[in-house]
Amino acid sequence: MSEVIVYGISGSSNMRDAMRDLADKGGDYELIDVLLPFKAPECMAHNPFGHVPVFDHAGFTLYETQAILRHVDQTLSRPALQPTNACGAPPNQNLGTIDRYLFRSWSGAIGFERLIALSCFALPRP
Repeated sequence: MSEVIVYGISGSSNMRDAMRDLADKGGDYELIDVLLPFKAPECMAHNPFGHVPVFDHAGFTLYETQAILRHVDQTLSRPALQPTNACGAPPNQNLGTIDRYLFRSWSGAIGFERLIALSCFALPRP
C-alpha cells in the first residue's frame, strides 16, 4: 500500500489535477474511488464540506485541490512544478482568479458541449 492515498472520482477535473501532479512528480499513490453522494458520512469524515479530492500522505490529510497540489510540489522529489521565487505570484494569482470567479460560468458551457451537444451528434439518425 502506498503512503499517498487520494480519495475521489477519477473523472473529476480536480482529481485529474491531483493525479497529473502526482504523476509529474513521480509520486506513487493509491486511488480510492468515492461514490456519490459526497455528503455521505464516510466522505464527510475526510472533508467537512463533503468534496473531493481528499489527499492522505502518511496520515497527513488535506482537502482542497490547490492545497493538495502545493503539498505534492513541496514534498515530493523531482523538479518543482511551480515557480520557487516571488515572481511566481502573478501566475498563481491568475490561477486563483480563474478558479474562484470564472470556472463556474465556463464549466456550464463546457459541460453542455461535452455532455449534451456531443451526445446529440453521436445518436444514430433515422
